[in-house]
Amino acid sequence: MAQTLDWIRSCDYVLHIVDITTLAHESVTNSPNIDIEIYNYGRIRHNYAMLANKIDLPSAKTNLSKVTATFPNTLVIPISGLHGTGFKEVKTCVARNI
Repeated sequence: MAQTLDWIRSCDYVLHIVDITTLAHESVTNSPNIDIEIYNYGRIRHNYAMLANKIDLPSAKTNLSKVTATFPNTLVIPISGLHGTGFKEVKTCVARNI
C-alpha cells in the first residue's frame, strides 16, 4: 500500500478505478483499505476522480448510489470497460484537469 501511495503523490491527477459491483457502503467504511486511502489522499489534494467500473452489470446501479453517498464531494464517473461507456466523460475530465 505504501508504494501505491508514493506513486500517487507524484501524479498531477488521480483516476481511481474501482469495481462498482464489489464496492458497497458497508464493506468500504468498516475496514480500512487501499481504496479509502487513495480517496482520502485525492480528496485532500483536489486532484481526484473515481471511475466506477462494471456499470453495465445489474448490481452496479444500486451500488453507484451507495458509492456516491459514501464518497461525498467526489467526482464519480460510471464506466464500462467491456462496452466502452463513460470514457467520453473521462476524456473530458482529463482535458480539464491536466
